[in-house]
Amino acid sequence: MNLARLTELCRYNKTPGSPAECWRRPAFLITAALLVFSAYANTFDSPFIFDDWLHIEGNPHIRLDSLSFKALQEAAFASPLHTRPLANLSFALNYLADGYKVAGYHLVNILIHLSCGLLVFLLMTATLETRAMQHRCRELRMLPWAAALLWLAHPLQTQSVTYIIQRMNSLSALFSLLALLGFIKARLSRTRRERCVLAAAAVLAWLLACASKEIAVSLPFFALLYDWFFIEDLRSDWLKRHWQAGLAAIVLMLTAALILLGGTPWQIVSSTYTIRDFSLGERLLTQPRVTWFYLSLLIFPHPSRLNLDHDFAISHGLFDPATTFPAMVGLLALLLLAGFGARRCRLASFAVFWFLGNLAIESSVLGLEMVFEHRTYLPSVFPVAAMVLIAFTMLKNSYCRAILFMALLFTLAFWTHARNEVWKDEVLLRQDCLAKSPAKPRNHAILANALERRGQFAEAAGHYRAALQLKPDNADEILYNLGNVLLNLADNTGAAENFTRALNITPDAAVIRLNLGVALERQGNLPAALEQYKELLRRNPNFVRGHNNLGVILMRLGRLEEAAVHFREALRLKPDYAVAQGNLLKVMPLIGKPREKRD
Repeated sequence: MNLARLTELCRYNKTPGSPAECWRRPAFLITAALLVFSAYANTFDSPFIFDDWLHIEGNPHIRLDSLSFKALQEAAFASPLHTRPLANLSFALNYLADGYKVAGYHLVNILIHLSCGLLVFLLMTATLETRAMQHRCRELRMLPWAAALLWLAHPLQTQSVTYIIQRMNSLSALFSLLALLGFIKARLSRTRRERCVLAAAAVLAWLLACASKEIAVSLPFFALLYDWFFIEDLRSDWLKRHWQAGLAAIVLMLTAALILLGGTPWQIVSSTYTIRDFSLGERLLTQPRVTWFYLSLLIFPHPSRLNLDHDFAISHGLFDPATTFPAMVGLLALLLLAGFGARRCRLASFAVFWFLGNLAIESSVLGLEMVFEHRTYLPSVFPVAAMVLIAFTMLKNSYCRAILFMALLFTLAFWTHARNEVWKDEVLLRQDCLAKSPAKPRNHAILANALERRGQFAEAAGHYRAALQLKPDNADEILYNLGNVLLNLADNTGAAENFTRALNITPDAAVIRLNLGVALERQGNLPAALEQYKELLRRNPNFVRGHNNLGVILMRLGRLEEAAVHFREALRLKPDYAVAQGNLLKVMPLIGKPREKRD
């Protein structure tokens, strides 16, 4: 059967340009926009948090003041995650438009999410028109509507939409869906020219997806799998004829991954475990349990189960914890069930492979955090559609279907809105994380950091101490932060003790030694402060604040000529350093005067 004939079979009695066809997409878009903006209406003031600080607020490369090629190139490739240039450019354009006002960043994220929903609708519509599904087109013509709207309203998507930096994830998903849709349209195209144009557009979209986040590298494999499942109707002879294409797709994916990540595969994998408290083997044992947890969130995404920073128990052996081995066996059984049931339950079977396969990059060998909800954004597309198909199949009555759909849609949208309430305030979000993961040191530490920025120093100190109790080893950053809080509470002795403990871990940390000097100076222990500043400059001779602070101590000790030398050195290193300039102007008139006349 040629492609033209196949396309004709897939039209299920509707023609392009007919009234029924003309209103479907605009009506869906209006409905989806109302749904999404209602569910996310309370996010426009949600602040920058966590990784937003490094990649957006603290990233000088995105601070565009013009659209020059050099500025755009720097924003794209000089940012901390230089392998995601398209996402970096989007943040830079946000900054150019309105600086660091968060409303603009959230608006872009919401529009990306809405666009993804439209692509889900078009993708499911195209899927129903394929050879494998066209016999059910009449029965399930509302499937694209239901699947796309439920996916858009699902609370599990909040981390990819409301968490600004996860635009990297949603933008990659957007171009991945566009690439898959372009591939499908190319395969069902009538003319060679149209096929070539659509195929080129699909490749371009895939490259843009990879330039947003590396998770998109596996898409060529899933495009071929989709082709075999839905367009070629699982024909065994297709596998024999197209094994070269499958091999080429694998080579293409591996090449793209190596280019994006850099280095050899083992170097890439091993480097990701340098800051982790678990091994490669422990991660591989844990991820099957994590995958089942993701599936449970997909089925029951109540806000009480959602968390920015989950505390997930690590599997240390096949039966430690006891659920480890059953989780592995369960995943294997799920894959076998999907394989053997592919002909009878086409969409559900493909959904299993799509979900597990798209999780594979972030849920396998790379030493990333164990659990993050945003990883389910793209993988959840086909599972949501499969669940809708199963529900529609079980409920033959159209009124029952409509009632169930509306009840689910309003429930999910309400839960999404409720979950977004937590994101409106950084302290509230961190308190939510701590309430759900009280034994995780990082949740105490980041909540303390948020409280510190608000000036709630006593509460911040309590949470820093709690983080230290949970994880006393290699806690130099927490000790440093606790020392700063104690300085603000005028507990100079406690501050000095914590700075000293931090220096015992990282003796070359200039800013820790600087603040230790400040604490000792406030205690009145000027000789000890003097020694710390001298040691600081011995290790870091160009540390500007070190020269200024040493000059201040020397001035207080009456060693004015030495003080002036260090103030001048601070100004040489940083000519616009107003504090050192003021100190130099203060000390110069006193040089040469008797001590009793210096006041």
